[in-house]
Amino acid sequence: MIMASAACLSVGLAFKNHENSFEQVQVPLALTDIMFAHAVLALSSVLHHMPTAKPHNILYGFLRFTILVYTICIITNVTYGILLTSD
Repeated sequence: MIMASAACLSVGLAFKNHENSFEQVQVPLALTDIMFAHAVLALSSVLHHMPTAKPHNILYGFLRFTILVYTICIITNVTYGILLTSD
């Protein structure tokens, strides 16, 4: 849920700050973030517990780790965007 919320904020900031060429790249990236966040929410709603089969539990653990790192990246990007627009 935190990742999806941060992705929505990232989309809003990307559309607000698209004057220069660097920020124009941020719009498709922000849209990809929001699609990835909602895909993860859909997948997590199907898998309610850690699978017991050997390759599946490792993959699900890696998915959780990837989500954590990606959420931290999105929150950092949103925080940087808010600080950048507040000046």
